[in-house]
Amino acid sequence: LQNLVAKEIQHHDGKSVLLLFEGFDELPRNLRTHQSTFLDILHKNSLPQATILITSRPSATEFLHWHFKQQISQHIEILGFTKDDIISYVHNAIEDEQVCTDFLQYLKCYPYIHG
Repeated sequence: LQNLVAKEIQHHDGKSVLLLFEGFDELPRNLRTHQSTFLDILHKNSLPQATILITSRPSATEFLHWHFKQQISQHIEILGFTKDDIISYVHNAIEDEQVCTDFLQYLKCYPYIHG
């Protein structure tokens, strides 16, 4: 059945197919920089009719725009919590006030976690 589905998708050049690549920034570097099926799809050499949705942390945005600027039709940035949102969320999620305070302090010590 898998081969049949794959052949059908390929036969129609990916028309009506949504490919979701979640975590582009976590993809091994060799798949992002060397010839691969993944890059063929992103460059529309393979499955040119497919719609592609890529999620990534902001650190990979520049790479995506530089290498795939012709293929990108939309760029949507989803912003995380504000500082006040984080404090409110933590207070709602953690009942013990001391644990809550300690956790918020921990987040401040590690800004890459805090956002």
